[in-house]
Amino acid sequence: MNSTPPNAPQTTKELDVELGDVLSRVSDLEAAVLRDLRRRVLSSAPSIRDASRCVAEVDCLLSLSRAAVAFGLRRPALTNESRLSIVGGRHLLQEAASGDRRASIPNDAVVPPNGGRVTVVTGPTMSGKSVYIKSIAIIAFLAHVGSFVPAESAVVGVVDRIFTRVMSYDSIAQRVGQSSFARDLSQISLMINNATPRSLCIVDEFGKGTKTADGVGLLGGFLRAVSEIPEPPIVFAATHFSDVTDDAFVPRNANMNYLTMSVYASEVENEPRGRGYDVAGDVAGDASYRPPEITFLYKAVPGVSTRAYSARCAREAGLPRVVLERIEELDAIDRENDANRRGDANRRGRGREVVEIKPAAMSRASDSERAKRETCVERLARVNLDDPGEVAAFVKICAAGG
Repeated sequence: MNSTPPNAPQTTKELDVELGDVLSRVSDLEAAVLRDLRRRVLSSAPSIRDASRCVAEVDCLLSLSRAAVAFGLRRPALTNESRLSIVGGRHLLQEAASGDRRASIPNDAVVPPNGGRVTVVTGPTMSGKSVYIKSIAIIAFLAHVGSFVPAESAVVGVVDRIFTRVMSYDSIAQRVGQSSFARDLSQISLMINNATPRSLCIVDEFGKGTKTADGVGLLGGFLRAVSEIPEPPIVFAATHFSDVTDDAFVPRNANMNYLTMSVYASEVENEPRGRGYDVAGDVAGDASYRPPEITFLYKAVPGVSTRAYSARCAREAGLPRVVLERIEELDAIDRENDANRRGDANRRGRGREVVEIKPAAMSRASDSERAKRETCVERLARVNLDDPGEVAAFVKICAAGG
């Protein structure tokens, strides 16, 4: 352990005489060095900026090239024609989220320079509509930034903007007095008022968040507005509102094109139908009924779909049987009414009487609980309340559900 020498004060004085105020000189030297560095940098600013741009470009190209090798991307062709031709397009984020490139089913998307520029994509819930239309936007964007794209081949016409209505961000900081539905309307308004024949518009489930009739009307109005423009933008709109594919809502024209996500269902039309099925897939009601085996193929094909298969999604999510039964009941009524309106109207000029939706019946679980309560009340009437033993036994039996 060092100790302060007894002659420290004298040493300090000698250092002060020899060196003086070193701190001020060090500060002055630092300032001089910085001034010189600044002068050198400013005099070489153009060269430094050029070098930075070069390094950034090389870094970007290396990243894109590595991604092209890692994700199996292909070189697209950009053209001045307002067209789009994608063969075997994939969704990179879908693949990354699942960790398997096979998780994204390749799909084609073709938009000729003239006609068929507004594509309506229908299909059941969870059938891949959103992934399909978003993959088109991703491919178009990557092609424009100079990247290879996730597709077997792609010819992309130069676009001026990519408009989207794909998600309603429900952040309190972003609300500014608007609901999610109001923000959806703002996005569509921006799209309609600013899109040009060179624009790409991606619309996912527009019309949700309000009454079904209003949602169908809004989506139908949007599709009609963009499809009847002499030179419309390229539009891909995914929806489960299959009503908009009816001529009564959106008159068909040369600009309209209809795709659906293919589904394989082992359902037979005349098969006896029960009230529903529980989480395990067992029959609840008619023992002869088996729910159809549904297989989503995630492939976009020409056509229109009117089925949602919501009960299947609800079953996989683990919803209780009472919920699935009600879904099946209402779905059966809806399909019967739809068949009546379309089939009989075509044959006789008018549809049959529409089947009314009845109030939900008391579930078997509710019946069981009510029976237990009634049994407990009957037993309570026979219990001698002055006998602690009888009271304790009664409480134990009721608590056990007996």
